[in-house]
Amino acid sequence: MGGSRMKQIFFIPRLYLPREGFEKWSSLAGDRFAYSKEYYKACLREAGDAPSTLRFVRSENFSDGESEFVQEVREEMYTAMECEKTEKLLRGAMLTERRTETGARRGIVACIDLEAYTVKRGEESAVRPVQEADTACAERLARLRERLPLEFSHAVVLYKDPKNKVLSKLAKENLEELYDFKLSGGGGRLRGWFLPAFLAEDVLDGLPRRGDPSFIAADGVTWLAGAKLHWEKVKESLSSKECLRHPARFALVELENLCDDAVKIEPVSRLVYDTDNEAFCDFICRSAPCERKGTALYCKWKTDSENIAAADELIREYLCANGGNLSYVCGERETLEAVRETEGAALLFAPVKKEEVFAHAKDGKLFPKKSFALGGEADARYYTEGREVNYD
Repeated sequence: MGGSRMKQIFFIPRLYLPREGFEKWSSLAGDRFAYSKEYYKACLREAGDAPSTLRFVRSENFSDGESEFVQEVREEMYTAMECEKTEKLLRGAMLTERRTETGARRGIVACIDLEAYTVKRGEESAVRPVQEADTACAERLARLRERLPLEFSHAVVLYKDPKNKVLSKLAKENLEELYDFKLSGGGGRLRGWFLPAFLAEDVLDGLPRRGDPSFIAADGVTWLAGAKLHWEKVKESLSSKECLRHPARFALVELENLCDDAVKIEPVSRLVYDTDNEAFCDFICRSAPCERKGTALYCKWKTDSENIAAADELIREYLCANGGNLSYVCGERETLEAVRETEGAALLFAPVKKEEVFAHAKDGKLFPKKSFALGGEADARYYTEGREVNYD
């Protein structure tokens, strides 16, 4: 597991990847395009009979009940693991490069130690979320994790390396490229190089550890909360020795440099549909200063945790009294497209400043759930690498 510092935060896994067919294998995070059932149905049609992570991480929209859903996903995972179209790599990490409209984003896919991850205020931890998790969803994900053999993660953990010293060293290495393909759904292009364990240890141990916390979970915080809940339950029945390397103790993430110009912090809009748009817009505008463009409301409040929480409370109050559906959309362009598709209305926020993200986490504060994301809808991390979570 490498040096003493790395042991406290990271773990180097054995990753699962397909041998070919990455275009159909790799799929977008399941909470994106939640307002559009047709999006995922189209993706399933495109994947056909080929192995695809989309079948492993489908939302409940595609199941008749949780028990039936879990059993179906279990069978699909085991089928993929046992067929000749996938392979389990040697222990190591992945260096990734994601090219989108914002530029080339680079990251390291490895595991964090959930013992170094906490959401409780007042507790010191190396890795901390900066947004609240969806508690009900996290509990469901923990139950899923108990029964599934593999994990696929869209979680992104940020660090600060202003001069990009860590990843620039890898330019001198002769790395094996394992994939280079175009992502579906307008996600750009993804390349990946294998980092053998000895090199992965050096890279992870070299990541900057200044400040408290040293790392923050920005995307996938609900998924990580589910993994944490599961681990807390599992470790109750383990000895101290068994706890050291039990696979449930670790969670797969991609580590990205917040200082990278291609890493963009995008606000998450609130999309409301299947309701009276005029009534919704009038209700919000009476309580919050907004610039209205059709049924798109641009909130003039400063984008901080208190104001986003206040806006969320207004929306809850309206929906409770009037009915309707709520969804979350990343990026202005995507929000306006969603407004047209659903014939709904939306509340949009100004971006959160990059320099405020770590400062916010240092104070032990949490933004409300889905306050911001890294890029627009299709910029979220695609499910590509997998890992055994019940045995390793």
